[in-house]
Amino acid sequence: YEGDVGVASVRLDAYALGLLGPPASSQPIAIAVIGMDRLYFENKQHAAALASAFRIGMHLAGRGAVVVTGGLGGVMEAASCGARTMGGAAVGIIPSIVDDEGGRRKPNAAQILSIATSLDQRARMPLIIDSVDAVGVVHGGGGTRVEAEMALGKGVPVVTLAGSGGVADQLATEQRAGLFVEGDPAQAAGTSIRLAEQHRLIREGRASND
Repeated sequence: YEGDVGVASVRLDAYALGLLGPPASSQPIAIAVIGMDRLYFENKQHAAALASAFRIGMHLAGRGAVVVTGGLGGVMEAASCGARTMGGAAVGIIPSIVDDEGGRRKPNAAQILSIATSLDQRARMPLIIDSVDAVGVVHGGGGTRVEAEMALGKGVPVVTLAGSGGVADQLATEQRAGLFVEGDPAQAAGTSIRLAEQHRLIREGRASND
């Protein structure tokens, strides 16, 4: 090769000869953490779910993943705080809903980027699912169930945290394609990243035929 072309040319030549895989995607893995908005530390199960979401956010960010949430409180805020604790990125896609005083709900302060929409909570769900490579479920109610079902329907892998309560525990009893169960936040994060990497390859048309 020409000396002034550099390392990139060597990699491309090697790729053309089949010696290397295709160049890695320039975008980091993105994983959604979904769950109930209104959880309170006064409730022991809620407190445990929030602590688990925080740990998942930490482990995801510690391995270079971007944490994507619905941008509000509860599980979403806890996961975002965990990601930021590790110096990672947390992105919120915010619905247009009102608070108890009639004003627009504000995004949680842990995110580095809050994307405001004019959509209600369910209408903005596809924006979250279509933006990520995997979904993690912690606790959750009816909206979380809808979001998880949407992800499964679109072929996005879902990892549910058994023992965190709510919809996550319901999903943990089901055996379905694309649905995976973990009982520990660190393991849930690790499985989410592994599945997200596989999904990214498939989505980009670079999966092996094996």
